[in-house]
Amino acid sequence: MAAENKNNTKAIDEGEQRPKASGTGKKLLIGLLVILLITLPMFGMWYWQSTAAKSQQQQLQDQIDQLKKDKEELIKAAKKLQTKKVDTCPAGLTAAQVENVHASVESMNTAALDQLMTDSVEYVVAASEKGGSETKNAAINDLASFLVGVNASWEWNIAAPTLTNYKAGSYKTYIADDTIFGASIDKHFVSMRVTCGKIDQVFVAASTDLLQN
Repeated sequence: MAAENKNNTKAIDEGEQRPKASGTGKKLLIGLLVILLITLPMFGMWYWQSTAAKSQQQQLQDQIDQLKKDKEELIKAAKKLQTKKVDTCPAGLTAAQVENVHASVESMNTAALDQLMTDSVEYVVAASEKGGSETKNAAINDLASFLVGVNASWEWNIAAPTLTNYKAGSYKTYIADDTIFGASIDKHFVSMRVTCGKIDQVFVAASTDLLQN
């Protein structure tokens, strides 16, 4: 009997202690749930911010890439325009046109130069105060007046030594590589500057002696 009482007492004690262990577990579980409930929103906020930051960074990178692409396209377009502009601007007159210039001066038919001149022409006369921009028609008429009485025999391929002397003088600007020039047998001199396939400057001198000063 005494043994049974001891066993019963032990069983009762163990039965009383079990709920305590179970209560502690519940508390721990509740604590974990509370911690989880607190940390989940924080984790969610961090995750959302991290995702938003990555998305914004990607958008900025996409914009930068697009700007770089647009810049490259603009540079290419600008180069094409420059090339096109150069291509549409002839370096000078054709051989046939140059022959027409020679013929118009020799025959004093300056009206034939109309299609070869720009609308505004710089007309300069050596050793005079005449020099400046005027209309194409005025330049044609002035050249016609200058050629009155001039010998029709002209030299368009001036000898190199003579040309060197002319280019060392005060009027060397009017004997550049972009000009058509010639001298008559009685020393009259004419030069015409060509820009983009058109004559835009006419220079005349009553004597080639003026070119060596």
